[in-house]
Order: sequence, then structure tokens, then C-alpha cells
Amino acid sequence: MKQSEPDKQAGKPEVPPRPKSRHAHGRGWRGGLGMPGEKARDVRGTLKRLADYLRPQRYRMLVVFMLAVASTLFAIVGPKVMGMAVTKLGEGVMLRYNHYVQLQQAVEQNLPAWYVEQLRGQPLPGFDFDYIARILLMLVGLYLLSSLFAFLMAYIMSSVAQETVFVMRNDVKDKLDRLPLGYFDRQTHGEILSRVTNDMDNIANTLQQSLTQLITSVVTLAGILVMMLSISPLMTLIAIVTLPLSAVVTAIVARYSQRFFAEQQKVLGELNGHVEEMYGGHKVVKVF
Repeated sequence: MKQSEPDKQAGKPEVPPRPKSRHAHGRGWRGGLGMPGEKARDVRGTLKRLADYLRPQRYRMLVVFMLAVASTLFAIVGPKVMGMAVTKLGEGVMLRYNHYVQLQQAVEQNLPAWYVEQLRGQPLPGFDFDYIARILLMLVGLYLLSSLFAFLMAYIMSSVAQETVFVMRNDVKDKLDRLPLGYFDRQTHGEILSRVTNDMDNIANTLQQSLTQLITSVVTLAGILVMMLSISPLMTLIAIVTLPLSAVVTAIVARYSQRFFAEQQKVLGELNGHVEEMYGGHKVVKVF
């Protein structure tokens, strides 16, 4: 007797459906640790969590802030001190110029010969090299102190960043240990590795560079503004007028760069996943 179609299907073992490939439409799965390129929706909450991670390092962060301010202030004062040496050199040049002008006028006006000879016999006005040397030594000391403070700031901030990221890595590991197995079926190993390694490295670089740059940039802006006002208020006003244009250009560039950065992280996760799958498949082929 011919077996019916339902009976044939009933006799076959049930094959579970194959998980949908995350590369089917060029988009990843929504939600979870492995979704790349999604823009943060709660910036305030993210910054709050980052501040919680940095709270144990608050005293060293305070030291970093003080070192950044000191390094920036010494670097800002340097050009002002250098200007004192340049001014003294300019005064020496003008004294010599006035001496030659006075001698030329005496010759052109047919003044008595003894007066002209007296002018020629006078020693040329010299430069105050002792004063200039003191200014240069002071300038070298300022830049050495600025470099020393910058080195200490970078050294301490590097330690703070690495210790903070170490805690984050442990938290990510604990999170991965608690995730259900279904999550790992939906995400490629390479993409998970990208989140655990590349994203943590990006956070470390941000903590180590961006925070110190933020502090030094604010102090530099305020210090340079004060120096510019002390030199020429009019030129300072002209420079400030151009700031809104610079801010607009910076905002436009930042908007596009953030989008490209998110796309870069997405493609990097896909590349890691592809490499991991190819390597795993190569091992299986060699076994057979």
C-alpha cells in the first residue's frame, strides 16, 4: 500500500529552521550587545554610567586636571615671555638705526667737522644680551615645566583609562556569561569579539586623549583670549567674530564623521565575523 504524503513527512526527523543570516539585507539584528553602528539614544545616561566608572579614580582625575591646567598655562605664557626678548632686540636695533640717521643728517646739513667726527667716534649702541639671555633661560624653564606636567598628565591619565577599561571588560565578561545561548546563535563570533575588544579600545582611547584634550582646550582658549586682550582688544574682537563660522564648519564635519565612524564600526564587526566564519569553516574542511 502506498504511503501517504503526510505519513512520509511524519516519518522524517524534524529539522529546526536555520537561523536567518544577519547579512541577508545588510543589517544586523536589532538590540543586544552585537548590534553595530547604532547611535546612542540616552547620552545623559551613558555619561552618567561613565562617571560611575570613573568615580573611584576621582582623586587622580583631579590631579590630571591640575596638571593639564599648569601645563597649558606655562605653554601660553611662553610666547608672552618671548615677546619681551623680541622687544629688547627691537629696542637695540632702533638705537643703532637712530645713531646712523643722526650721523647722516649731520653730514647732509654740513655741520662742523668736529661734530661729525664726534658722532663717528661714539660707540655703537649695543644689545642687552644679559637681559635677553635671562629671558631665554626663563623661556626654556617654562617649556620644560610645561612638557613635564604634560608627561605626568598623560602618564596618570593612561593609568586611569586602563584601570577603568579593565573594570568594563570584567563587566562585559560577566554580561556575556549571563546571556542566553540563543543570543550567540543570532550573532557571529567575530561581531561579539569586535564589541568586546575594539569598542573597549575606543573607550580607552577616548578616556586617555579626549578628556585631557577637552581640559587643555578650554584652558588654552581662556588663556589665549586673555593674552590677546592684553595685546590688542581690536584684533581680539576681529578674531572672535570669525568663531561662529568655525563652529558651524566644525559641527558639519563632526556630524558626518560620527556617521562614518558608526559605519566603520559596523563594517569592522562584519569583517571580524566573516574572518571567524572562514577560519572555522577551514578547520572543518581540513578535518574531513
